Amino acid sequence: MKILYVGNIKNLEQNSTKHWISIKNKFPNSSAIDLSDLGLRRWWYKYFGIDLINKDKLSIAKDRVIGGVASYKPTVIWFEKPLLITAKTLIEIKRMLPLVTLVCRQDDNPFGLRRNENGMWKHFVDAIPYYDLHFIKRQMDVDNFSKRGAKRTSFFYTGFDANFFYPPVKEYPRKDLLFSFIGGNFDQRSKFFTDLIKLLNTDKFFIAGQRWNRSPLFFRFRESVMNGWIAESQMSEIYQRSHACIGLFSTSNHDEFTGRAFQVAASGGVLLAPRSTMHSLLFEEGKEALFFDSVEECAEIILRLVNDLDFGVQIGKGAIERSKTGGYSLDDRVEHALNEIAEISNEKIISSRN
Repeated sequence: MKILYVGNIKNLEQNSTKHWISIKNKFPNSSAIDLSDLGLRRWWYKYFGIDLINKDKLSIAKDRVIGGVASYKPTVIWFEKPLLITAKTLIEIKRMLPLVTLVCRQDDNPFGLRRNENGMWKHFVDAIPYYDLHFIKRQMDVDNFSKRGAKRTSFFYTGFDANFFYPPVKEYPRKDLLFSFIGGNFDQRSKFFTDLIKLLNTDKFFIAGQRWNRSPLFFRFRESVMNGWIAESQMSEIYQRSHACIGLFSTSNHDEFTGRAFQVAASGGVLLAPRSTMHSLLFEEGKEALFFDSVEECAEIILRLVNDLDFGVQIGKGAIERSKTGGYSLDDRVEHALNEIAEISNEKIISSRN
């Protein structure tokens, strides 16, 4: 396959960049078009009647992509969260290369409950019917995309980056944190952790992510709550220092599992997450991860882990093994996706000959 990758590829810790690197490693003749300089306007612009998507940037994105298609002549184009790619652009690409396979990958939710994102999905939704394959994240995406004309959908989750997430080299560091959480302050999470901290009566925890400066916890626990992301190179140690690594998925995005689960498991941490169908499919409860239905149950499990260190060690070992056998690494997931794309591309070639 000759793959043209279209997305943001400057930030080495973004999944979009990691997907590109993985594809490039598997298909060295692949080429990429970087759109990282064409960001959207801030969400609050819409309250002044200003479109979140700048029309000039739409035009620039189209010119770059069409130019890349004309010079490279790919057999596959992988679009990563293509908010600036319009239906007209995809139609023009198909006119230039009738047999090209157009693939879309993004794991946010155009049909979720985050009102501040409403203005950014218009062109994406209009373009849904023109892709040959959509990689999706959640079960409800199947219906939502199909209703809007998607030809084919397939589940995709990024998995863990083995360059950053791996078991302890020698032995676990001292577990000085009752729990850790890496993720944004959305969906009543501030209340959840306020209640959890009260139940545990502790300041031995670590929280990091966007918007935590909007929570009273940020001002009350300056040493434990960080506003903003930590580097991925630091996360594995945080997970290993924690008795429990809490993984919450976004209810406003209608998510069904947390992508942090793969990172925690690969690091040998103890994943403690809300009980869900997807979490139960990905990890066996009591052997590879632990699940809860309430903040009270979450606190009880953490206290058990504190009082029974061997129990946590066994969960961590089970998680490491599942990470290896389950194909949960980023490279494994990308390879699986490329195999599916190859099947679709071959089907189109065979169909054209008939």
